[in-house]
Amino acid sequence: HPLFRRGIKWSLEAESDLVVAGEAADGHEAVAMADKLSPDVILLDINMPGMNGIDVARILKRRHPRLGIVVVTMHEDDEQLFNAIRVGAAAYVTKDVDPSFIIGIIRRVARGEYLINENVLSHPFVASRVLDQFRELARMDHESESVFSPLTPREVEILDCVARGNSNKEIASLLGIS
Repeated sequence: HPLFRRGIKWSLEAESDLVVAGEAADGHEAVAMADKLSPDVILLDINMPGMNGIDVARILKRRHPRLGIVVVTMHEDDEQLFNAIRVGAAAYVTKDVDPSFIIGIIRRVARGEYLINENVLSHPFVASRVLDQFRELARMDHESESVFSPLTPREVEILDCVARGNSNKEIASLLGIS
């Protein structure tokens, strides 16, 4: 949406420490521009013409593993959040947030923070799907005698509690942690 892009660009350009390297109207253009410009962080609308933001993120993370990706969406959706996690997005935000919030997210992602975890903790369905994916990875790795372990046993316990819908306080109590 040109109006939304202009608003974001205007907000970002007002910040002395941020530079808008480029702007794309569709997914294919976003991939080409990211390849050419090598930005530190890219904002991707999940519903872009030509190629959606999840597909763009998947391509760009393969080509540029250190690229920070912020997925922007009109409506928060558990399936979209899960897919953003799977392709390696660092953050997932809705368009109804204040520009200062997105600016803060961009700065944190540029520093290498992975903020999507905060979304998982508030979505038990997504946490459950992520846990299932990790368990499947662990099972496959066990069968192939690989040493890769995506989560520690304690992290799996915590994620399992999140998937059951427990609050942070309940998880701490259940697992005897602070």
